[in-house]
Amino acid sequence: MASACPISPTKIDEHVARLNGALTLTFIILGLIYTPIFWYILVVDFALRSFAIQLSPIARTSKLILASLKIEPKPIPIEPKKFSAKLGLIFSILLVISNFTHVFAFYEAVLLLFSFAVSLESIFNFCLGCKIYSVLLSLGFLNTNTKIKRRKRKR
Repeated sequence: MASACPISPTKIDEHVARLNGALTLTFIILGLIYTPIFWYILVVDFALRSFAIQLSPIARTSKLILASLKIEPKPIPIEPKKFSAKLGLIFSILLVISNFTHVFAFYEAVLLLFSFAVSLESIFNFCLGCKIYSVLLSLGFLNTNTKIKRRKRKR
């Protein structure tokens, strides 16, 4: 399946996104082992990543780590990653609510799915949210503000 993602003028570093996934997984595990306060931090961070990525503490930390390691940025379109961050926001909110309300079956399902998604991103560079974004975009459920001029084929 061809990618349905439009060419966006705004880019994000793919390495930052992967490291964001690893740090998110770390916060999920810390919340599981020590205290759910780490999940509250994820709620705030995903809200920032969804709407103002430059303010996200996790994204800023990822950028600093990668800059100190002198890893060259690999620009990719930001729109699928913003969509994924919004899914992460939903998952982190559901994690906090399900833990707070002691609905453990739902809590375990959310914890498992959330951990699985961020693990795919950080370990295998497979963005599940980006794939969902592409499918929804190709089916016409999402509308982008990006205008793409297509060249007419010569016959």
